[in-house]
Formats: sequence, structure tokens, C-alpha cells
Amino acid sequence: MVRHTGPRAMRDRGVMLRRIAALVLDGLAISLLGFAVSRGTDFMYAVFREISTDEAAQPTYWGDITPWPAILIYFVLTESSPWQASPGKIPLSLALRADQDVRVRSMRALVRTVVKGLSIYVAIAPFGVGLPVLIAIPFFSRSRKALHDWVAETVVVDRLA
Repeated sequence: MVRHTGPRAMRDRGVMLRRIAALVLDGLAISLLGFAVSRGTDFMYAVFREISTDEAAQPTYWGDITPWPAILIYFVLTESSPWQASPGKIPLSLALRADQDVRVRSMRALVRTVVKGLSIYVAIAPFGVGLPVLIAIPFFSRSRKALHDWVAETVVVDRLA
């Protein structure tokens, strides 16, 4: 149960550092999940090539984009779950809430995840120039919200505050 979800819950820079640590933990989990999905796709592609004699029936190679559905499922299911947090946030006592102090539903978690992915992609695409700006937004904004939190109208809060 999240006891405090007001703006004071995010004003502490310690919470921001825990949020970055949670992002690293989630990144590791997603990397392992993406690797497993990608290797599974590679394996299925190789098996299909061995058993198929029809060249026209060869499957399309999806190895480069298969992690994206896994990422969407990972964040949408975990952040809209009763825990209100991804596996990286749970051990760090962080939770995700909607601005109206209600539980995050699946559609809001989906919007948050898509905007997070797009903003990271846009920040990294031009040689990573925009990444420091993207990371700095929550540190210097009054509400301590990242871009994806502004769009999805969510806030990451300290469960212990």
C-alpha cells in the first residue's frame, strides 16, 4: 500500500537516485528477457529453415524487433499490477501512481511505456546528444517527473514516504 503520493514523495534526490537504480535493474531484466526472446526467434528460424524445402515459405526474420513486445508486456503488466511497480522498483520501495492518486491502469501504463521508449530512441538517435537532457528533466523539474510521466499523467513515488 502506498502511504504518500503527494509531491513531497518525489522531492528528495535520494528517491531520484533510487529511480535511476530501478531503471538499471529493469534494464538488466529486459536485456535478459530480450536476449531469450531473440535467441528463441533465432532458434525457431533455424529449425524452420532446416525442415522447410519451399524457399517461398521462409519466415521473415524478426530478431531485431522481437524485444519490443517483451518490453511492452514487461512494463504494462508490472506497472498496472497490484504492486504498482516494475520488478526494478519493488526492491527499492518505489511505486507508480496516476496523478489523481489512483492505481495505474493498463492503458496508462502502455502510453507511459511507448512514450518512454520513443523519448529514449529520439534522445539516443543523434549520437546520444539528447540523453543527458532527457535524464536531467526530472532532476530540475518542480514535480520531479520525467517526460513519459508528464504525458501519461503518472508519478513515481516512495512507498515509505
